[in-house]
Amino acid sequence: LVSNFLGSLLSGQYMAVDYSDGSGMNLLDIFEKRWIGRIGRLYEGVDVCEKLGDPKPTLQESGEAAARVSDYLVSRYGFSKECRVFRCTGDNPATLVGMSCKEHDLILSLGTSDVLIGVSSNVSPSRDIHVFCNPLNNSSHMFIICYKNGSLVREELKDKYCQGKWERYNEFISTNTADCDLVGNYMPQPETCPAGLVGSFCSTDPVQPLFSHT
Repeated sequence: LVSNFLGSLLSGQYMAVDYSDGSGMNLLDIFEKRWIGRIGRLYEGVDVCEKLGDPKPTLQESGEAAARVSDYLVSRYGFSKECRVFRCTGDNPATLVGMSCKEHDLILSLGTSDVLIGVSSNVSPSRDIHVFCNPLNNSSHMFIICYKNGSLVREELKDKYCQGKWERYNEFISTNTADCDLVGNYMPQPETCPAGLVGSFCSTDPVQPLFSHT
């Protein structure tokens, strides 16, 4: 993974894949926190799990770093010998760490795809929800719900209704939401959750079924 590759570059030694980012590989048992050997051996007779080595917690329970910065970086680029390297992880687990997300908290990340991130001690993986090991707490899990129609939809609406200007888009949103009783969901691309849903849907009442709008 890019995450443990970066950690390996910084420390000058192989840094194991962390539980959280490793959860997205479809190779890690997220409850037992170990590689699933029978899957790892499917790759043309190569034991991928053996090559990866044992996965490790994203953060050490002691709070200590995983390694020191490499001697090469110290001598070549002037890094301090005291510089420590923590285990690297993926963007969504890092978001959860940066926000110190706890159970019953929710993080909404607005990007190319819009992502809802949370923590739960009682999870059941499904086709709509990605479940990862929690980078902050080994006794619970983080979940991710990814919505494909994110920033590209906002950019399309900005270009269509706001002369292509984000300033006008922001002004329009801030001055029209308070008195507006119309809720819209725009899905020009097949959505990931609910899977395959396409179209523009509007409603005058958030609790009532949406009606299609073109």
